[in-house]
Amino acid sequence: MTLVVYPVFLSSQTCSCAGNPSFDPSGLSFDNENKWNLEFSYTFHLVNDLVRKDQEIINDVKRKRTVKSIFLKTGYSVSSRFSISTILSFIRQERRIGSNDNSLNILNGIGDSMVAFSYSAIKDSLNNPVKISVGSGMKIPTGGSQVLLTGLASEDMQPGTGSWDFIFWGKISYRDMLFRNSDLYLFSSFRKNGKNSRKYSFGAESILSSGILLHPNEKFSFSFEGRYIKKGSDQRFGGNIPNTGGIWMNIITGVIYRFNDSIGFKTRIEIPVYRNLNGTEQFTTSYLLSFSIFRQF
Repeated sequence: MTLVVYPVFLSSQTCSCAGNPSFDPSGLSFDNENKWNLEFSYTFHLVNDLVRKDQEIINDVKRKRTVKSIFLKTGYSVSSRFSISTILSFIRQERRIGSNDNSLNILNGIGDSMVAFSYSAIKDSLNNPVKISVGSGMKIPTGGSQVLLTGLASEDMQPGTGSWDFIFWGKISYRDMLFRNSDLYLFSSFRKNGKNSRKYSFGAESILSSGILLHPNEKFSFSFEGRYIKKGSDQRFGGNIPNTGGIWMNIITGVIYRFNDSIGFKTRIEIPVYRNLNGTEQFTTSYLLSFSIFRQF
């Protein structure tokens, strides 16, 4: 009926850098047989918090950083258990230091793409409230990774990563466990990033999240999720890049509204509540906001 099981983000940058967004696979599983799914999303990511270890400090340089992303996701449920999805992206990076307009740097470009496969190992039914799904995905370096900006722009400003990455995930949900017309879920994923042509690789990323999706009526659904993220340091030529990687704990809330059985709208916001980051200081996420419209046919 809906394109995704719950309104977590289609993609976001969960690490301290604001570069090419990480594709979040948690909403890529669906099991309406022989159905096409289409989703168009816009994500606004503000990256202005300056954090030293686990404490936010004053941003004396008045640095402002945003990542604006557009995503187009298509999916097809080959059977009631197996589905395939693709994601295309367009990325706009903006960075300003101070209040001088001359300090504003902007990079636009096609971002990386992703192909993902999902399998429903255990399906829920009238007699079985439990559902278990697993999946894997491959990120394809279709985005620009050698764009110039008064010289070659740094990896975190590039529209693409220039690397082939692999993601694996699993999810279990339990219907009506706490409340009627609700889904309690647990999700986990691991992402292994390859190297680009300059031998740079973003740190491996592990995610563990748990939340609840409430369906008070046929039109509205509401979600609340807690998410733990651990990311290794970025590397170049096998050596760690300073001030990259760490641990994040975020809160995600979202709303889905269905116009009818096949078309709907969703929005969600993600806010960090705890960070413990590697190195001396890092700029990291202030908040992330996304809007999506989806259709099934």
